[in-house]
Amino acid sequence: MTILGLATPWQWVQPRGHDELVKRLLEAADFRVHERERENLCSCAAAAICELREDTGRSLRGWFAGLAMQGLLANPHRDYDPKDLAELAYAQADAMIAELKKERAK
Repeated sequence: MTILGLATPWQWVQPRGHDELVKRLLEAADFRVHERERENLCSCAAAAICELREDTGRSLRGWFAGLAMQGLLANPHRDYDPKDLAELAYAQADAMIAELKKERAK
């Protein structure tokens, strides 16, 4: 049996580059993609975000937005427009930073 190119039994195939990772993350939003595939892709995305952070000196806001984006993409029942996804991820990051500031002010 094959579901979206994944044969049973499931076998992990490492994405080759950021473009393939993004493509497979978008496909993983479909609930028919194996749960372990989604988990591993999110793990790969976290590693890719860490690499980008080191390369670009990404801010805490960008880091939180990347984590929020992973969570949003992990929902198999939602399909996001890329612009909407970015706006939601940064809104969540801003909320996280606001809460951190409240905690630090105590």
